[in-house]
Amino acid sequence: MAKGRGAGVDRGITRPLNLQGMVGTGRILNLRLNMVRSRIELKCIEDVQKRRVCFSKRRAGLMKKASELSVLCNAEVGLIVFSGTGRLYEFSSSRSPYAQAEQIRSLKEEVMMLETENIIS
Repeated sequence: MAKGRGAGVDRGITRPLNLQGMVGTGRILNLRLNMVRSRIELKCIEDVQKRRVCFSKRRAGLMKKASELSVLCNAEVGLIVFSGTGRLYEFSSSRSPYAQAEQIRSLKEEVMMLETENIIS
């Protein structure tokens, strides 16, 4: 057992519970359940509406994480996301959004040009 600061802090270690005398007393037990998230199979979502909703939620989460990274770690973060329809979404932690948007648009044009030349597949 650790001594000093933090001793006795719950670190997620599960211990057997002694429930004798607890039944019928009305006390609320603070139980920590070890629940595991189920993994999803990574494949294209066939339903168009579900795909759009999923894209929107995941894009928002990604933007939030980029913002948190820039604030917590004092890092300059830039994020570029293109939707399936080609719409541009961006995040920048430091530079002027107008200057960055222009640079992103020029990068998008270069990528499209390279794709048409079959350099990038």
